[in-house]
Amino acid sequence: MDIKSMLMQVAENQASEMQNEIAAWLQSEEFEEKLANALDSKINIPFVKDEKEAEIFRDFVDVVTDIVSGLIGRK
Repeated sequence: MDIKSMLMQVAENQASEMQNEIAAWLQSEEFEEKLANALDSKINIPFVKDEKEAEIFRDFVDVVTDIVSGLIGRK
């Protein structure tokens, strides 16, 4: 195996590991909670109580992170 092939294999392995780490991070409760809170603090839904808004954003973030993880091939 030549040096170019070895370097390509190392790079591909690193990219795959990064995809796995990103997918795990996206699916973590910590990330989902941070994103839901950020959305909740920036967006106000008229006529919806704050508690219900928070629930809506948590559900929304859960769906979005599932979709993104699926797009990167890890769910």
